Amino acid sequence: MNIPIPAQQTIHRFSGSNGTWWGAGKLLEDDGEQGLLMCVIVPEGDLLGDLETLWFSILLITTGVLFIAFIRAMVLGRKYSKPLEFLVRSSQKISKGDFEADMDVQSDIYEVQELEKAHDYMRSGLKTLMKMENDIQIARDIQQKTFPRSLPGVHGYEIAAWNAPAEETGGDTYDVVGYSVDADTGEIRIREGQCDNALLLVSDATGHGIGPALSVTQVRAMMRMRVRINPDLPLLIMHINAQLHTDLPGGRFVSAWFGKIDAKTNHLHSFSAGQAPLFHYSAGTGSMKILGSDIFPLGIDDALPHTEINQIPMARGDIFAVLSDGILEAMGPDQALFGQDRVNETLTRHSHESPQALIRRIRTAVEAFTGNTAAGDDQTILIIKRN
Repeated sequence: MNIPIPAQQTIHRFSGSNGTWWGAGKLLEDDGEQGLLMCVIVPEGDLLGDLETLWFSILLITTGVLFIAFIRAMVLGRKYSKPLEFLVRSSQKISKGDFEADMDVQSDIYEVQELEKAHDYMRSGLKTLMKMENDIQIARDIQQKTFPRSLPGVHGYEIAAWNAPAEETGGDTYDVVGYSVDADTGEIRIREGQCDNALLLVSDATGHGIGPALSVTQVRAMMRMRVRINPDLPLLIMHINAQLHTDLPGGRFVSAWFGKIDAKTNHLHSFSAGQAPLFHYSAGTGSMKILGSDIFPLGIDDALPHTEINQIPMARGDIFAVLSDGILEAMGPDQALFGQDRVNETLTRHSHESPQALIRRIRTAVEAFTGNTAAGDDQTILIIKRN
């Protein structure tokens, strides 16, 4: 075998008849002419061993590690997936309106426990909200039923009214109670059809929602009860104010306009407690008179400064209109208010039309002015016209 003598130490791999070898050599020289060549030759098998066995061992170890990792992942996945599946099924029940609590999720994982707590808080909160929504709907139904289904007819007059709450329940109300007085006994009898007398109300409590709705409904109920006893306006107003002052919390009050039509004298008896402006159109002159409030709103003080009733003569074609703040303060895109001038213009221009048509005119004008945006306050209109 001829082995090249390297000039420097180098590792070589070579094959022979008896196998594969690895070797290295180095020439050692002295100062003379003699030198010594040192060589090391090792069979490849001694260096690398059995490669197949080595690779099999590596594969076996790797497979074992992956199997253990897979089993561990399966166990950990089940610890997370089973509670999550339970919470998903519980959420599906909640989405169908079933807020009954299920059994607790059995898990020792902190994140799952916190998720279950958050889920229970959500269920409890939604259950409370749904109950509140149901209560609000009941309150709305009750309030809507307090509005007259049809207004009584007063001889020689047309009366129309309309209301739209800004929320489910509103802080506005109106009522028209027709009645007659027995000439012999003086007994008061409530009339649904034609009559000679009617007591009218437009009331607006501060704010809108359930609280104000309760206040104006109370005013309406007290007025109805008082009419059955004695429709005398000064006494009615005095007693309603005293009761509101007792019942309402501080800072709450109710503005109200009370009217009484006497078809025999053709006078409208009018009194306003904070409900203004009032519009009186005179057909004879074609002019509009805008009236202010007589006193401050009800419920502020237990004693009123006065309860003197205004006697407004109603000639043929005359119109008297009461509108709540939701109409007068309806806001346009430029933040301007609808205002009394637009109401004045609409009533004057269409004074030949019926009260019901006039209400439609005003509503259309407000919708055009606001760009059909949602109303920010309750809206009420009551219009009286003598034929």
